[in-house]
Amino acid sequence: MHHTISHLATGVVALTGGWFLHAGLQKPQEKAFQRIPVVSVATSVGDHIRAKVPVVTDAPRTGNAHSGPQPFTSLDELVTLIDGLNMDDELCFVEMMAGIPRLLRTDLNTTKRLLTELEQFAGVRLEFKSMLGLCLIGRWMMEEPERAVEFAVSHPAVVGAQPGSPMRAEIIEEYAPMAILMLAKTNSAAARDLVKILPEEDREDTLEMLLRIEAAHDPESALKALAPDKSDDAEAIVMVWAQRDPQAALRWISTRPEDVRDDLMEAIDESAGTWGRRDPRAALQWVASQPEEDREDLLKSVAGGWAKKDWKEAAAWAAKLPEDIDPGEIYSAISGSIPFDLTLADAEPALGNLPQALADHIRLSIEHHQSIKPGDETAAAARVMEILKRNPDDEAFHAGSVFSAIAGGMAGNGEGAAAANWINDLPPGPAQDSAAAALARGWAEKDPEAASQWLTTLPAGEMCAKATAQLVEQITASDPERALKWAKTLPDQDQRNAHIGRVLREWLPSDPFAAMDAVEALPVAVRSEIWSRED
Repeated sequence: MHHTISHLATGVVALTGGWFLHAGLQKPQEKAFQRIPVVSVATSVGDHIRAKVPVVTDAPRTGNAHSGPQPFTSLDELVTLIDGLNMDDELCFVEMMAGIPRLLRTDLNTTKRLLTELEQFAGVRLEFKSMLGLCLIGRWMMEEPERAVEFAVSHPAVVGAQPGSPMRAEIIEEYAPMAILMLAKTNSAAARDLVKILPEEDREDTLEMLLRIEAAHDPESALKALAPDKSDDAEAIVMVWAQRDPQAALRWISTRPEDVRDDLMEAIDESAGTWGRRDPRAALQWVASQPEEDREDLLKSVAGGWAKKDWKEAAAWAAKLPEDIDPGEIYSAISGSIPFDLTLADAEPALGNLPQALADHIRLSIEHHQSIKPGDETAAAARVMEILKRNPDDEAFHAGSVFSAIAGGMAGNGEGAAAANWINDLPPGPAQDSAAAALARGWAEKDPEAASQWLTTLPAGEMCAKATAQLVEQITASDPERALKWAKTLPDQDQRNAHIGRVLREWLPSDPFAAMDAVEALPVAVRSEIWSRED
């Protein structure tokens, strides 16, 4: 029963947000109903109220057939709606929804009167009273969300609840956030004041949504209302503002003190990027007017936004950057914003006219974005290696999951040894480390003996540690004894103890005597750390 009430509450809350469920489910069992047209719409609440009958479907209702839903005028009509429904049948929810078009046409004064009458009404079962009360409160919320929630909280009997009861808590949890967000569009201060009635654990999420509504509606006023120490909130508002009007957001930022602008750097980048996507030439002119120390970062943001709109134009512009501008980060911003479905074959004709470093940035991003096709791993490894050799000193080429994708794919195809040789030729750093970890994981699944042997050839360091951790995770279930030996070799103490504990816990159910022997062989301090870590 409570499950059905919860469904109904969700439906009514959705209604107050501007839409309601159209029950396109299988029809409930036939009852002695006449079938009348019921409005089924997916437009705004205001459209529901003002519209004539749009799309029409059949739904069960009692009463006489008529053209279009008529407003409720009496409590008896509401009670008739749910009279005879089987609360154990989930489809009763569908039948309840048939009354929503009539509820939408019921005026606010009548809604309040019906709520008052319902509060004193004893001629209906508790669960039905809850349903009716929640529906009427939802209708009230459409026009006066704050007063509707205040009424619900201070008159719990309207939904058959007593002060302090779970149903009263449900009213607050289900309805108050929706009322707050609706109220925020017309009275932000009152909405924020209403947040205090929510349980403490729910306030942060509601305040975050409230902030975004304020930002979308009137960002400048929302920013003025913030306390001076709310820099994170200010940045969030400006970032929302930037999506709608980046020029206005940037104009506002330019009037702030320098320390405030420093707190808004992410919002500045977001605004510049959005402007670059919409009108890159105008954005570039604006960047030229900014302090010299800020220009390169702003150019990077504009370039990234521009590339989302037209990567070829952005790349052609970047190819002619003045010599006093370091192009590396701008190249990375453009290559990181190219379309995910761009292929090397489609891009190559345009890449020939670009500086080699920029063209290679884009090539590597394409390799990164495109899933490595089975059987193409070796060819992809060769292409990527050529890119790295052409740009040996540019660390920007060493990041990205393309390296781990290639190594893991080669291991899965039985080319673990070839992948190991390829990894040896990669420059030390993130590319080599991520590739080694992926190879250890994939190779251990295919041939744990060979993977273990390969690990013994790796020099101590980050690459070996990451590969070892992946091997341990992969073989723990199948070979816990070997996994434990490798876990003990991990250089970082916290990581080492965490992996040892994980191996032993997975080993205990399958072979408790061997696992406990392994535990007893550990130093006392390690045993204590392992058990306290999980317990």
